[in-house]
Amino acid sequence: MEYMDFKSKTFELFDALGSEVNYDKIMNLKDKISEIAEAAYQTRLFRENSAEHSHLLKEIARIDSNERRVIACLHHLLLRINLAPTPLHMVSSIIIVTPVLDQIIKSINLQTETTCQQK
Repeated sequence: MEYMDFKSKTFELFDALGSEVNYDKIMNLKDKISEIAEAAYQTRLFRENSAEHSHLLKEIARIDSNERRVIACLHHLLLRINLAPTPLHMVSSIIIVTPVLDQIIKSINLQTETTCQQK
């Protein structure tokens, strides 16, 4: 597997989001989020922390709307990055949380496609 600089890729994502983050902006960057998540899935850190990933996914899924789920997950990622005591902890947060955001976005896209097909 090719090495990914998670920190740089995530900061590129944040730069693309700009200072006013909203649901549509995040959804428009789903490919960039997916790229980071796909690399994260391949890491040993992600595989060894699947319980934390699953727990976070369940907690976010309890939120009542798609828009709020996406915003809450990005907020959680930003909070963990901001509170990380070291660069290693920051990258670890990216590896654990970005796949959750990716899964939520893919779930929303699947729901949307299913709804469109039913109409």
